[in-house]
Amino acid sequence: MSDTLFEPEWESVRAEDLVISLHRGRVMVVRGERTTFTGTFVGTDELGLYIDIYGRSTDGRSSKYIKFRPGDTVQVMTKGSGS
Repeated sequence: MSDTLFEPEWESVRAEDLVISLHRGRVMVVRGERTTFTGTFVGTDELGLYIDIYGRSTDGRSSKYIKFRPGDTVQVMTKGSGS
């Protein structure tokens, strides 16, 4: 067994392509901050379609959402990469 620590692998996912059944529980980087993905909400406002991405801090102490527009991307840890 190797003593090497592996860096997690990341994939770029468009906000509108996040799927709760596929991505829930994965760590993502949202505007420089690591967050565990918990869900999305899609709505419209005066600027058009938006996607609220919900997550909780990686220590589980707080939750929040950030508004994205279609085409915006987040970095999501690939399945099996660890956290």
